Amino acid sequence: MKNILLKELITKSLHGTLDEEESKILYDWIQESKANEELYVKLRDVDTLQNILEQYNPKSKPKQKTYRMFQWGSVAAAIVILTTITLTFWKSGNPTSLKTPVDKIMLISGNKSYQLSEKLEKNKKVPRTAISKLFGIPEVKNQALQNDYTLIVPKGKTYDIDLIDGTTVTLNADSKLIFPTKFTDNSRIVTLSGEAFFKVAKDKKKPFIVKTNQGEVKVLGTHFNIKSYKDAGADAISLIEGKVQVAKEDQVLTLAPGQEARLRKNEPIKVSAFDPEEVLAWKEGLFLFDDRSLAQVLTELEKWYSVEFEYSSTALKSIPIYIKIKKDRKIEDILVALERTNHIKFKKSGNVINVSP
Repeated sequence: MKNILLKELITKSLHGTLDEEESKILYDWIQESKANEELYVKLRDVDTLQNILEQYNPKSKPKQKTYRMFQWGSVAAAIVILTTITLTFWKSGNPTSLKTPVDKIMLISGNKSYQLSEKLEKNKKVPRTAISKLFGIPEVKNQALQNDYTLIVPKGKTYDIDLIDGTTVTLNADSKLIFPTKFTDNSRIVTLSGEAFFKVAKDKKKPFIVKTNQGEVKVLGTHFNIKSYKDAGADAISLIEGKVQVAKEDQVLTLAPGQEARLRKNEPIKVSAFDPEEVLAWKEGLFLFDDRSLAQVLTELEKWYSVEFEYSSTALKSIPIYIKIKKDRKIEDILVALERTNHIKFKKSGNVINVSP
């Protein structure tokens, strides 16, 4: 198949404008070889996708337009479309005026935003030059021309993303990650607000640095969890594997596996042991609280269910809670479980839930 026709078909597939005949032609091409399949998967990369959409410029430009990758039958979907990416694309002259839905997973770069629905997958077997040649996209080597992406995960959702260096990040609900198009020659720096689990690709020449609300974490290659919600007033860095340096102002500490560092404003870094099962329960789709205060438990529920709890008495906040339950349960089920095991009552009115003895 000629590159010109292939470019047209793949671009149209990203916009959901393929007719039945075109869909069959593209599907047959993907089925021809593993390389073709890998190339098509690669085209869903964040940086490549942005360049493709920038080049595709329809004559009619409505204020808001939704582009959807086309879907084949179940067989084709299982082979090729491992995930479906739904993109909502806005253009604005002023990046600060960009509006994004509060209940959608969003990727923002400059004055553009994309709505994401599934895990972004990177296939490193396909060289970037193949994508550039196919679509005529120039390689950007000047670091000054690189853009930052902001990935926003709303309440009630989690999201996996593979960064350009091979690092995998899983973001918890109500979290935000800022990362560059391409890392510099000397370091790999990202910024986190919320909670995320990192599997950092090893690179001794480029330390991986995560900036948080209270400090920063420096690693070379390891697995760890960071919880850094602004409303919590403290960061928690829990090391699963490897070694990390935790820095806050002029204090720097090195953690060993099984240790957790807590960073709080105007306080020295505190290190203690932690329960990996409890810390990583959110990645397994669970709420797991072992001797946590009711206030801590309900704060986590607020992040997942988009509700707000009001207490009839502040004394209720300190009630110790022990509970393990799946996150896909309705909030009513969780409230019933809490009522049965504790001397508390819940009354729901809209998104507001009153807590009483």
